[in-house]
Amino acid sequence: MRRLETIDMARRGLHNQGAMLLTEWLAGKIEVDLDKARRLFTLICVLHVRA
Repeated sequence: MRRLETIDMARRGLHNQGAMLLTEWLAGKIEVDLDKARRLFTLICVLHVRA
């Protein structure tokens, strides 16, 4: 169980970093808060895995 928690924490950290990058890349194009950027990053990840 501890290992799953560690993996989940790492995933959250990765998605937070990805969301921050998306926020920077989209600056000046669209306004997006961190929560929406996390959702968008998650969607991109899911679509990328399925492709």
